Amino acid sequence: MTSALLLVGIAVAIFVGFNIGGSSTGVAFGPAVGSRVVSKLGAAGLMAGFALLGGWTVGRNVVATMGGEIVPAELFTLGASVGVLFFVGLALLVSNLFGVPASTSMTAVGAIVGLGLAIGRLKVDAV
Repeated sequence: MTSALLLVGIAVAIFVGFNIGGSSTGVAFGPAVGSRVVSKLGAAGLMAGFALLGGWTVGRNVVATMGGEIVPAELFTLGASVGVLFFVGLALLVSNLFGVPASTSMTAVGAIVGLGLAIGRLKVDAV
């Protein structure tokens, strides 16, 4: 069962990554691509490179906050984590389909707060 849920989790993570790319790349590079300063492929490459660099260098602070300061870390079981990721991806997909920029960070915080409220373990002082 765990291996099947892990495969679902990987698929959901890909779904979230796809929607983050659609949302964040458009906001960050839309003007540059629109004015033909950067090509679409160049914008995608720059976004991918700097997303990896940012995640590697300063992302650990965000991971610490998201992973245990909003709800207790032990709540992030595989199932709960897949659920949180799914709702992040769904919210970003809806915003992408409507062409409305959405904050990935705020969407993720909202999904984690939803987990905390559903289980009754939200750290209210952190939010």
